Amino acid sequence: MILSSRAIVYFILYFVSLTTISIIDISFQYPILICGTFIIIWMSALRGTWPKFEFIDLFAMFPLLAWFYGFSLGILNANNSVGVVRNFAGLLFYLFYFFMVFSRVSRSQLLSVLIKASIIYLIISLVLGFNAFLNRDFISFDEYGTSSLRLYYSVGQFILIPTLFIFLAGSTPSLRLDFDRLALAKRNNLIIVGIIISLISSGGKGIYLELIALSLVFMFLLIFRLAVNFSIGYRDLFISVTLMCLGLYFISEISTAISHIFALETNINHPRVEQAKALIEDFTLFGKGLGSVVPGYSRDALGYGFELSYHNIIHKFGIISGFIFVSFIVPIFYSLYKIFLRTSEIYSYLPLIFMLYLLPSSGNPTVFAPVAVILHCLALYFIRLDKFEETKNV
Repeated sequence: MILSSRAIVYFILYFVSLTTISIIDISFQYPILICGTFIIIWMSALRGTWPKFEFIDLFAMFPLLAWFYGFSLGILNANNSVGVVRNFAGLLFYLFYFFMVFSRVSRSQLLSVLIKASIIYLIISLVLGFNAFLNRDFISFDEYGTSSLRLYYSVGQFILIPTLFIFLAGSTPSLRLDFDRLALAKRNNLIIVGIIISLISSGGKGIYLELIALSLVFMFLLIFRLAVNFSIGYRDLFISVTLMCLGLYFISEISTAISHIFALETNINHPRVEQAKALIEDFTLFGKGLGSVVPGYSRDALGYGFELSYHNIIHKFGIISGFIFVSFIVPIFYSLYKIFLRTSEIYSYLPLIFMLYLLPSSGNPTVFAPVAVILHCLALYFIRLDKFEETKNV
């Protein structure tokens, strides 16, 4: 059997997705990335060529260059060596983007792998959640005393959001046309219900926000298509009206819940508010490098990690963090642009859906978790392919 670059891409996507579970340490994912990098370099040397550089590739390079900058600055500032190595190490997974570029893997193939991995992960999450329910281990409290029903929570659940969108689109006649060649994207209510149960049982306020955002995007797409084409199927109309009625019925409850969460999270005595103050007071123009700590404040023994991911990025990289944030928002604005100008291309909407992980990452140290970085890489790679492939030919 001949090892191919696409096989490496599929393996890493499967491996990272299925090993990001709450009961194991994910540090072993990095040696796999390193091995994959050496193999791709070896294959590139044998081939003697590399695909043509595209402008979008810059936005995958920015995080890698930022990591190198932060690593070098951390060494120069004599930061804790363990912290320098471990802090934001997930940035290295942006190499995965270039694995995909080299392999020239198609979007449909990537989505097929992502969907299969998500279904397997869904089963794992439901089994572990059911086990927690049987053991009566389903009430958790955060550091501020806020209780939540939590059966199973892991950053790995981020991959369920785009899969949920794909199956919702596959269940909606006017949106499934672009997925006709992707058999796994067809109607499956059981998977839709299972994913929703898994996400709700996570007890994660950020994941709830991500789920609400996905619902709003999906409802907007249906309504916008109706407004543009002046035609919509009975099933789509029923779904749109149902979502609108449910939204109007629960809007007061949802807004009350969100307001309550916001009030708790912004209370002056909340640990995240204290973190924000400590980090902001320690901001510098060029950052303090990876592994740096905030004097007089520590969240853990090593001191470099904080729940406020975006504050922490600015603290570590300073002005260079601007390149990372630009890389974050490019897929979002790209999808919004496509929604308004080319409403028939579902593949163009997926970069926005992939980037919804940014919502829970704002208050959790997960923005550079390997699985989150891979979602970002997929978003950028889909943009890259958009100029080469017509959606219905993928």
